[in-house]
Amino acid sequence: MADVRVIALNPPSTVKETERVGLVRVGKQIPLAPDSVQGVALDSWFPVAMVEAALRVVKPSGRVVGPASFDPPPGSIVLAHDERY
Repeated sequence: MADVRVIALNPPSTVKETERVGLVRVGKQIPLAPDSVQGVALDSWFPVAMVEAALRVVKPSGRVVGPASFDPPPGSIVLAHDERY
């Protein structure tokens, strides 16, 4: 299995940092290098502009999960969806 670390963006105060989970507060950008992560999951309270920031940091063929209320960005392929995500 791969050694995976989760970076939680703007998590609730109940989420605590661990060796597997890093906490980062962000505004409009994700402070990670382009094409540097396997995937990103966004909740509906993130601004739509965050989807664009997520696409910049996800590796080619990586995954972005977001609410159904976000329109898929140009050039993306929707692999699955339901009424919420």
